[in-house]
Amino acid sequence: MYPALAVADSLRAIGNIDIHLVGTKTGLERKLFEESGLPGHYLMARPLPARKGPRWAANCLSIGGALVQAVLLLRRLRPRVVAGTGGYASVCVIRAAQLLGVPTLVHEMDAHAGRANRAVVRRATKVTVGFSSAASELGRPDAVVTGNPLRPQFHSPDPAGAAERYGLEAGRRTVLVLGGSRGAVALTEAAVGAAPDVSAAGAQLVVIAGRGNMEQAERWAKELPTEARAQLHLVEYVSEGIADLFAAADLAVCRAGAATVFELAATGLPAILIPYPYATGDHQRRNAQALAEAGAALLVDQAEVVGPGLLGGLLRGLLNEENRLRRMSAAARAWARPDAAAEIARLVFELASPGTASEE
Repeated sequence: MYPALAVADSLRAIGNIDIHLVGTKTGLERKLFEESGLPGHYLMARPLPARKGPRWAANCLSIGGALVQAVLLLRRLRPRVVAGTGGYASVCVIRAAQLLGVPTLVHEMDAHAGRANRAVVRRATKVTVGFSSAASELGRPDAVVTGNPLRPQFHSPDPAGAAERYGLEAGRRTVLVLGGSRGAVALTEAAVGAAPDVSAAGAQLVVIAGRGNMEQAERWAKELPTEARAQLHLVEYVSEGIADLFAAADLAVCRAGAATVFELAATGLPAILIPYPYATGDHQRRNAQALAEAGAALLVDQAEVVGPGLLGGLLRGLLNEENRLRRMSAAARAWARPDAAAEIARLVFELASPGTASEE
């Protein structure tokens, strides 16, 4: 939902526009919608499992019900345009808009197009993509390559604030390791094990362990030498301050989600990207390849870093190559698309201009 909220913020900057958000009750949407101050609506849609079975059939029924909900919602709100950023709730709203003749914009965030957007993109009025490769996969050569919208905090991060918040030593290089809100146990274990190498290279290490993984991470940390432990900062989870940490870091180790890749680029942060090996369609690898081909990141398989000393050796080598890190940072900034949210908002606004909307 973060990209959708970023586009909503850009739309509000254009003028006095009535914006409504739609999601599901089971996701993170409710909290984010309430924080945004925008009206939120919730559908009963559930994701379809990869394999057919009782759960697949039950979730098909929920999506059918959500489609009816979406049609009734749009008839009540009478929007001039409906925009979706992917996901099963988005499919229902986009499809309902298409049934009612309301203009639609579909944004695909990943380099490998997801099932949700594939289901609705053919009849979309306008298509935007984060990665150029997605346009051909979707069968929409007319798609506009915008990049992915950034959360507002990435436009003005505060690295000094992050250093103070997490007790980082000023002037010491920083390596940031993160695996998402729930963390990634394999990455966390490898990162804690790499602390001696990071410390030996004169750097400090921040590891975002993820919710529920802190106790295990602290047990691993207790086994480290004293100097390495002193340079290790374990954090359970970061939401609002993540942009500040990105800006404070000199090197990142992380997964390759579509939003993360563009956030790294926006802050010019060199990265070791370790795609989640079980991602649908291996889309994280495709995302990582784009940044790696630009010279801004290294693409490394998880199996190459989970053994003793593997990640530590890789980090130590990179930290000793200052010129290479500078080149990677410059390449990241050159590849970045910091105005993606504003560009998508402009296209949405054009679709909503008088004379383009349905009379339904």
